[in-house]
Amino acid sequence: MKGLYLVMTAAAFVCGCASAQVPQEKASAPTPVEQASAPKEENCGLQVPPKGVGPEDLGGVLVFIYPKTLLDNYTGCQTLWAVSYEIKMRSTTHFKNGIPTAYERYVNNKFNSCQINGKEEKAGPGDFTCPGYDAVNQMQQAYQQARPYKGEIPPDLDPRK
Repeated sequence: MKGLYLVMTAAAFVCGCASAQVPQEKASAPTPVEQASAPKEENCGLQVPPKGVGPEDLGGVLVFIYPKTLLDNYTGCQTLWAVSYEIKMRSTTHFKNGIPTAYERYVNNKFNSCQINGKEEKAGPGDFTCPGYDAVNQMQQAYQQARPYKGEIPPDLDPRK
């Protein structure tokens, strides 16, 4: 559990188990010009790690990260799956031109989401916190510390199935 706490502290938001959802502002519908010029979001909506994404050890916790490294102008999503016998978690950060725009988290089948609007973290209901830009940068740095997992993955913990 100590390793899981380390990962969740480093990621700053992934450790909660609140079931309430953060209300989101209703966005206005994009104009046809915005739709035509909007970059396609890559790697969004992933439920399980793609083939070839191997397990990694991040502070003693078994994780899968995809994609692990992002270009400065990346538009799309980055997802982290963290699994242990205490928790099963998937978090997804949405990026537009390298700037984080939204965050989603499933912890033990409970969902939270929010829009990222600046550097400051925003408190949500329960223990859910919406990350700010600085926290997303901390997550990126933590993800780079992950190393290939050398052990055997118990089948009931493997999110690739």
